[in-house]
Amino acid sequence: MIRKYETSSNELENKIITMYAKGMSTRDITAALEEMYGMEVSAQTITTITNKVMPLVEEWQARPLEALYPIVYLDALYFRTQGRKSGGVHRIGRDFGRA
Repeated sequence: MIRKYETSSNELENKIITMYAKGMSTRDITAALEEMYGMEVSAQTITTITNKVMPLVEEWQARPLEALYPIVYLDALYFRTQGRKSGGVHRIGRDFGRA
């Protein structure tokens, strides 16, 4: 994963940033790396890596928003099926508002 005499790896950094973006804490990431790869990475190292992308995150969060965003709302979806025994066509609906 990390070559001899190297202190970091882009692949490893990308995995750390992905875990952080998914809501994992620095200590959770440290534990996950230890469990998955047998690597000991300090929480401070995780913070240093994630801080590299923070300017990009802040820039994205501060971007101007569009005045209008199209939205598709599905209340239900209907399927036509053919019954095994009767051979007739049936209409089956799935209501997304109720489980």
